Amino acid sequence: MGLSESSLSRFSSSTSSSGSSLRSSSRSASRQSERRRRFSFRREEKPSSRKPKLVHRDVTRFYEIPFGPFKKPEDVLKSFGYELDRELDRGAFGVVYIAKDVRKEKKVACKQIEMNLACHRDAFEENKNELLTIERVRHAYVIKVYCHFVVQGNGFKRMYIFMALADGGNLYKFLKNRNQIITEYQCRLYFAQILCGLNHMHSVGIAHRDIKPQNVLLCSNPNSISGDYTLVVTDFGLSKVVTNEEQLAMSICGTPVFMAPELLQAQPYNPFSADVWALGITLFQMLSLELPFNYHQPQEIIIQAMMEKRILFESSFRKTKQPSSEFKQLILSMLEPNPKLRIRMIQITRIQWIIREYSMAESFCRSIRSKHVQHNININNVNNINNIAN
Repeated sequence: MGLSESSLSRFSSSTSSSGSSLRSSSRSASRQSERRRRFSFRREEKPSSRKPKLVHRDVTRFYEIPFGPFKKPEDVLKSFGYELDRELDRGAFGVVYIAKDVRKEKKVACKQIEMNLACHRDAFEENKNELLTIERVRHAYVIKVYCHFVVQGNGFKRMYIFMALADGGNLYKFLKNRNQIITEYQCRLYFAQILCGLNHMHSVGIAHRDIKPQNVLLCSNPNSISGDYTLVVTDFGLSKVVTNEEQLAMSICGTPVFMAPELLQAQPYNPFSADVWALGITLFQMLSLELPFNYHQPQEIIIQAMMEKRILFESSFRKTKQPSSEFKQLILSMLEPNPKLRIRMIQITRIQWIIREYSMAESFCRSIRSKHVQHNININNVNNINNIAN
């Protein structure tokens, strides 16, 4: 039986299409083999581009060496684009180095913790909690962390945290090393930045629980609202997620001279309210370099002075100009002994003494966010153009 013209045309078209599909599949196979050949060539040519073996991931990444070309921890750091420069500070739980971000050609800080030592296990838990907090709180006035991972090998286990370099040191040392006490206006400019960061933390349900000048770092920035430094809150090892504003905590933590009376009395306390008290002590110390209570007395007398609001305004400011009545009123509202009557963090932002500088700090944050969004838009536009071109 012969084939009709329509059947013959369908047969010829199907034959040609199958032939073209075979040719396209062969071309695809040749391209894949070419890519494999190129990839294997690059891998042999640049073995250092391989990443170390990922062992486990919880809060951070754990890498094991030796693996491939990585024979020591410094090799792993280089694979991530970092090089240690020199030691900056050394504490009970680790060492802080000045490091270099090779890709961006800028200096960063690196915190190194020896996790295999028994005395450093608590430090790892604190840093684990700190990393969880920083992942949740991204803000212009909160320390920025770029990268963190753990390298483990034969006989050692180290945690590395790379973060922004605070070249101005901490706020306490900065104030102590100055030739003169800062003015009340300068104090407002610095305090507004701290307040902005902490208010954001409280708004996302996180209490710091160890606020003090030593846990505020200064990063050089001529574009900051104070014209010299951007102040960032750091050290979130004792921070706590609070799901309810009325939620009470039981664990006593923090630095004693910054503790609210309810903590000193070992009572259940509101972590947000305790933060406000510690921030009040910090503000008082920023302007006077003194503490508002005499802590060289028995604890019972100190607590009694707190409950009676016997704040040492006169003696603390005897060497300098007495602060304004607005400043004193704010201190009294922050150091209110009754936590239920104590001013809240969000309410401080509306106080006349600080409202103008706080608005400046908020505007600075918005400008940072808009630049970040614009940067992401530009990257997406470039990617879209590349996709269209391909």
